[in-house]
Amino acid sequence: MNKKVIVFDLDGTLLDTLRDLNEASNYALEYYGYNKVTLLETKAFIGDGILKLIERSLKGDASRLDDVLAAFKKYYMEHFDVYTKPYEGIMELLSYCKNKGYKMAVLSNKAQGMLDLLCKKFFDGFFDIIIGDRPDIKRKPSTMGLDIICKWYKCDYSNLTYIGDSDVDYKTVCNAGCNGIFVGYGFKGRNYLESIGAKNICDTPYDVINYLEM
Repeated sequence: MNKKVIVFDLDGTLLDTLRDLNEASNYALEYYGYNKVTLLETKAFIGDGILKLIERSLKGDASRLDDVLAAFKKYYMEHFDVYTKPYEGIMELLSYCKNKGYKMAVLSNKAQGMLDLLCKKFFDGFFDIIIGDRPDIKRKPSTMGLDIICKWYKCDYSNLTYIGDSDVDYKTVCNAGCNGIFVGYGFKGRNYLESIGAKNICDTPYDVINYLEM
């Protein structure tokens, strides 16, 4: 397979951020008198950015949405790396891609500032371009981020592979018509990915390496 650019999602693909997101959600919810959410609920709520995560965590009561969102952001900024870590095999996957000469980028619906912090802490030196949630770019499943990445690398979608773990990532790949790899170890899981029609599902980062060798 000759795909020169690889674009990674972050949460559920490169990093297991679930517990820190859950802790930040519950801090903000409890502070304003709301019930806490479980890890499984947080896992189900992730994928469309922080605003949607908090909206879903509030379960229909948006009366203090802005307050809870602000409390979440403050807490998460100060505690974003307590439990967060790369999935087993991710560093090997990134090193493999770098050694093979792939160009690598990140496209996430995570807030740009937090995305930059996480990539700097865990993956410094691997990615040329890192695109997160910011006012001038539509979030996935829009292809705007991928378009910017293609322009950066002077390539088209035929030279690009996107790797993600969610329905949002699947829709992004479908909208772009590019090659996609979907990871069953992430937040949504293999069964869910299969149920929405995703192909090229890999259960570990090592399986992604094997797929790229094909």
